[in-house]
Amino acid sequence: MGIFRSFPIASVVPEVFSGFCTEKWTRFRNSPNNRTMSDLSLKPLEQALLSLSKATKEKKTELVRDATIQRFEYTFELSWKTLKRYFKINNNVDIFNVKEVFREAGKQGLIKDVEDWFEYLEARNRTSHTYSQATAEEVYEAALKFEKDAIQLLAELKKVTS
Repeated sequence: MGIFRSFPIASVVPEVFSGFCTEKWTRFRNSPNNRTMSDLSLKPLEQALLSLSKATKEKKTELVRDATIQRFEYTFELSWKTLKRYFKINNNVDIFNVKEVFREAGKQGLIKDVEDWFEYLEARNRTSHTYSQATAEEVYEAALKFEKDAIQLLAELKKVTS
């Protein structure tokens, strides 16, 4: 460090660099959040839910069960990611943990039973790590229950965003 002190530029650069970084960070952090609730698109969730509903109305076969499970997976993912965006826009809060997203949704009355959503998360995770007929049947049953709760979630989100 001693040798750098002998150069005049070395004593200026840290302050200039530090000031530049601080200014950029402050502008980034304090930039006006121009997002509004109208920016929260519910269309993808609505379409995914419609797709899941079509599958659950079909007569159950192995193919329909598997299709329902896949539709459950992406509808579940869209559900929690839509909630996460809602909290970011509405509360200016970033929640990274999926369970925290559901806890907050429960507190705000967007979902009725947080524990049910934890069960859906567990079912979703089981589809990724194990595949057996028994697991498929369990996840299929969870998907049927999830559909009703997801419809209720979508209705609540529509109320608070309109």
